[in-house]
Amino acid sequence: ETTSQAAYFESAANYCPDKKFISNWIMTEVLKVIKEKKYTIDDFPVDPERLGKLCNLIHDKTISGKIAKKVFNEMLTDLSEPEKIIQKKEWQQITDDRVILEIIKDVIKNNQEQVDQYRSGKSKIMEFFFGQVMHDTRGMAAPETVVRLLKRELK
Repeated sequence: ETTSQAAYFESAANYCPDKKFISNWIMTEVLKVIKEKKYTIDDFPVDPERLGKLCNLIHDKTISGKIAKKVFNEMLTDLSEPEKIIQKKEWQQITDDRVILEIIKDVIKNNQEQVDQYRSGKSKIMEFFFGQVMHDTRGMAAPETVVRLLKRELK
């Protein structure tokens, strides 16, 4: 089994430049499912190539880790490439500053009380704004972009 896992890792690593990242995914997500569903690595439904491609989509920020977990769960029963699943389910990450900024402006406009709290020094309230934006985008907004734009808009 260990030899098979090593071979799985080696094969998956060909599709993702971040070896540590793919290793972590195998150690957490893959092995968890294998244990739960009583698979062996050899009959695991997500082949190493597709897992490597999925990890590469996270690595290059096409999707977030949260979206990747949803894609991974789909990949257990859907043999499509991860990109096809993302397209089919409309799980593309929103990275366009203008689109995210519009949502942020609405959130700020509709939550003036929290804006006042933030501006009076309650920086913890940033989590509230982040949560609202992520809710309004169904979790599809790029988290780093949301944080950067929120900080700028709340000044």
